[in-house]
Amino acid sequence: MHQGRSLNEVAQELTRRQTARKDYRADNPHMRMILGDSEHASAPRFALTTKVGEQDFAMRPRFHQQLAGSLKIPKQYYDRMLTEQPALLAQNVNTWFNATPDGRHLVRTLDGSARAFLSPRYRILDAHLVAEAALPVLFDTDGIEVRSCEMTEENFYLQAVWPRLEGEIRQGEVVQAGVTISTNEVGAGAVKIEPLVFVLACLNGMITSRSLKRHHVGRPLLDVEGGSAVEIFADDTRRSADITFAKQIRDVVKNAFDEAAFRGSILSLQAAADDPLSTTGDYVAAVGAVAEEVNLTQGEQHGVLQRLMEGRDYTRWGMSNAITAEANDTESYDRAVELERIGGQVIIMPPNTWGRVQEATVTAA
Repeated sequence: MHQGRSLNEVAQELTRRQTARKDYRADNPHMRMILGDSEHASAPRFALTTKVGEQDFAMRPRFHQQLAGSLKIPKQYYDRMLTEQPALLAQNVNTWFNATPDGRHLVRTLDGSARAFLSPRYRILDAHLVAEAALPVLFDTDGIEVRSCEMTEENFYLQAVWPRLEGEIRQGEVVQAGVTISTNEVGAGAVKIEPLVFVLACLNGMITSRSLKRHHVGRPLLDVEGGSAVEIFADDTRRSADITFAKQIRDVVKNAFDEAAFRGSILSLQAAADDPLSTTGDYVAAVGAVAEEVNLTQGEQHGVLQRLMEGRDYTRWGMSNAITAEANDTESYDRAVELERIGGQVIIMPPNTWGRVQEATVTAA
């Protein structure tokens, strides 16, 4: 399991971001891309006309991606203009804003940067709401341990384990019940509460399935008189929806440590521990086949193969553990959690897919 920051440090960052972020409802005529003091400036900025005058922001990578997609500018061309011809990029963006005056978007900003360009139907379910709903449930359950948490550029994560609920995959291979709670604040993912199996021998975390997934979709942003971009605050309807969703989070977190569900996961993992990785004995090919199915990078594939050979557990369970072990040394916390999900995907691969893995062989050049 990848180690992030302490819970106290993450809580402080959540509080800071809650204060520092600003969200705007903006119509296309009140948005534009500007070049700053020079027509040849290398870093264009995003400007909003608000009631207090024009405000401009640096743009983060996700914002660029979403802006390009919304305006239907091919991303490769967008990126080339951004690097080589920023004035041309600004002209393109502003032309399409002017051509669709009835367009409306949610612009999310943080620390003076525009970080998301979203549909007006985007439902704001920020990390502090998820944390405030989940943490009391975890703290009220005697013995639960928060093993890892982090607030990355875009995502919030919290991983907790309950040592009192454990089982054996093989003799001496003990796992414990856990949960992974996460949310994305910029339109790149849903709120997720996922069961986790924590492997004591190697401190790996494996996300076994998904029990709650809530997309950020809600009612459209209301019209506001004045014609300029308007900062959004939580109205009574949104507060009520937040309270309802917080109750749902609490219920799902409580159920994440359901003993019957955990015992069912143990049975699946025990079956995986008896399922050979390869019927041909070609483990290099088997790892390559898995990597192709679950989109491992070349570097990750080499790391997984090395861990598999070191562990000498040539089963589906061993393959899953090799992937989650790779997550422990991955620099990116976001990618580490994704590798934990991939480890769980290996366990539930459909028979026809797993059959292709088992029968894989390296073709001689």
